[in-house]
Amino acid sequence: MRQFLVLLCLWTAWLPAVAGAAGPKPVEPPGSLRLADIFEAPAISAAQLSPNGQYLALVQGAENPGVTITDLKTFTTKRILGIGRDGKSVKNLTVDWIRWKNNDRLIIGFMILDVERSGSPTDGPIELVKFGRFINAVDRDGSHQTEMLHGEGLDRYRSTRVRLVDGLRGDPDHLLVSTPNTDGGVKVWKVDVHSGQGNVVENGDSNIVGWDTDEDGHVVVRFRRDSTSISIEGRAVGETKWTRIVRLAHKDLLGLSEFEILGPTDKSGEFYVAVKPKTPEDGDFRTLRTYDLRSKTLSAPVWPELKHDIENIVYAGASYRLAGVCYTDDIYRCDFKDPSVNAYFRGLSKYFGGVRNITPISTSNDTRWWLFEVSGAEEPASYYLLDWQAKDIKLLAQRFPKLPGARLASMTRFSYLARDGVQIPSYLTRPPQGPGLPPIAGPLPMIVLPHGGPEARDSLAYDSWVQYLATRGYLVFQPNFRGSRGYGKSWSDAGAKQWNGRMADDVTDGVRALIAQRVADPARICIFGASYGGYAALVAGATHPELYKCVASWAGLSDLAQQLRREKAVDDEEDEVYKYWAKSIGDPKIDAAAIKAASPVTYATTYGPPVLLIHGEDDDIVRIEQSKIMEKALREAGKSVRLIAVRNEGHPHFDNKDKEISALIELGNFITTYISPYADMTASQSKTAEAPSKSEGVSK
Repeated sequence: MRQFLVLLCLWTAWLPAVAGAAGPKPVEPPGSLRLADIFEAPAISAAQLSPNGQYLALVQGAENPGVTITDLKTFTTKRILGIGRDGKSVKNLTVDWIRWKNNDRLIIGFMILDVERSGSPTDGPIELVKFGRFINAVDRDGSHQTEMLHGEGLDRYRSTRVRLVDGLRGDPDHLLVSTPNTDGGVKVWKVDVHSGQGNVVENGDSNIVGWDTDEDGHVVVRFRRDSTSISIEGRAVGETKWTRIVRLAHKDLLGLSEFEILGPTDKSGEFYVAVKPKTPEDGDFRTLRTYDLRSKTLSAPVWPELKHDIENIVYAGASYRLAGVCYTDDIYRCDFKDPSVNAYFRGLSKYFGGVRNITPISTSNDTRWWLFEVSGAEEPASYYLLDWQAKDIKLLAQRFPKLPGARLASMTRFSYLARDGVQIPSYLTRPPQGPGLPPIAGPLPMIVLPHGGPEARDSLAYDSWVQYLATRGYLVFQPNFRGSRGYGKSWSDAGAKQWNGRMADDVTDGVRALIAQRVADPARICIFGASYGGYAALVAGATHPELYKCVASWAGLSDLAQQLRREKAVDDEEDEVYKYWAKSIGDPKIDAAAIKAASPVTYATTYGPPVLLIHGEDDDIVRIEQSKIMEKALREAGKSVRLIAVRNEGHPHFDNKDKEISALIELGNFITTYISPYADMTASQSKTAEAPSKSEGVSK
């Protein structure tokens, strides 16, 4: 294992640290993790195992990325690609992904995002955005680097859109890629990975935004975007006419959609798809089915029903045979067909305490070697190698080596009863403490952090915002109120038109339960959220001012009627997105009074807690007008309010991490003004900082 640790040090030593944010000073207990460490760019952003299991390819760094290859038999590492060194850098170029074509050649995806501004180079008005993607192939030793489709009239760095369609597992010499046409359409090319030259195999019009292939690499699925929806269209091999399979709202591309293609089966013209139930007879969760392009039929479920939405599938080695399915309960986990594999992964989960997400990344063709990622609240992400034959796993590398688990806050599941008797799942993250110290005693100062969406969810996962708040001395409470996803269709549907009803009550009931159990200090509670979570924070402060000492909203909604008018103006009443929001929030034609009662701005004159509003000026999901409306109403009512408008940033996270850090410092200082952090935080953090982190390998 020492050899792995030496490699880990070599891999990460050259990486630059992210500069701290200028502007406001953070309130940070001595010995606590620095904000720059919490928000550091990952030391490793992608990893792939070679088909024979002998070589590990890693994409390293963000400011100055590169690709390394490690021979896992000899433990030797070679950097085969460097960007931004020796005067040969390309401005704003990054390695986006890597994939092995065979044991001796890799394909590498690059992305370039070049923003030109007037005035200030970092914060001036945007004049021009240049975005491009391109793909290179390179031998394992770094030689024979070739750009795919170079010389086809594409501007290599500033306008290319070369995207991978299919790596063609059964063809050692070719890939399928797509590029835009000069007329606005799109082409699919079959490209030689050695010469980079290709031939067009498919054409599409300007509304085609993606393609999919069967197990033999035939283009049999395409995705068509129009002003109101996304349509998935398909055709069997040999057919020329495209037929619509399903029509989805644009929002479905952002989460667990009604119908999602997960990959081809090992039968021609057939795909594994995850499908949400339409009726109670279909069950309550996304199930795994197959869709046949020839018969245009959807099968019955091909995997036993789970009490969770199926999110992904695992193939058996190099084949398209189904090995397992993956889902999230409290953690991301996979179930396998093979009982011995399933039992081993259950044991592996127990080894990691049952609180780590175990995600298969890639396997060798013979399935002896597995590369997987392990992550959790106290482990941002680490890569492990499993030798299935020897039943041995080894730590290979950490994505964030400056974030030792001993200094991160721990996260646990917490279940409580809502006022109508329903159990609500949630998570509590406590301030960290060192080995040998007594448990942190309650009641604790608490920050309530409802998630966005609202059809999203929280789980036992690393979250930089949560860690920032918890490591500053606060208990963080994250409820998965009704309306959240992942708990079945009936759970998410229970949030319809309940933004200031059942959904808000679930949050309030959780706060009261934690007070009653003496976990939370009733005199030191604030609420903060982003997007829908920002709305939830604002409405909680409006309707239950007795519970909260302060309220912070990041890109939150304040006037629901105005938001619905905007959605309708952008599209129309038949738009799938507008229909979704009308179903979720309410129909202005029949629910106007309820929509007004659910809008935080309605309560401006009686608002109690002080409010901080943070919003990106370029947010096109929730316009900054929503925060400006709330600020104006509160200010006119003589209430305490401050709006931080952040230039050139969107929704909700910011592209410029220095700006996000600066905004979070403002948030932390705002909260500390009204509720002091845990009193013993300084001593706990100082002692914890001295504790060594675990780094040895694991054998089972």
